[in-house]
Amino acid sequence: MHLFKTMKTEDDFVDLYFLKKDIDINNIKIQAEEVEDVMWASKEIVDELIEQGEFLLDHIKFYNFCMEYLKI
Repeated sequence: MHLFKTMKTEDDFVDLYFLKKDIDINNIKIQAEEVEDVMWASKEIVDELIEQGEFLLDHIKFYNFCMEYLKI
């Protein structure tokens, strides 16, 4: 896992990491106080979720930064 960007939000800092690895999503353990859900999603599905208002503005900024960084 590689830290490739720390971004400042209005309330805190967010570290963005890059990991390229096959992972079984069923083995992911989430921190219930921090994470509501986890799923694999294509770029198209994420774009749809953004259009539906499912992402916070800061999260959209993180997503757009990652897409530009990865040239996707």
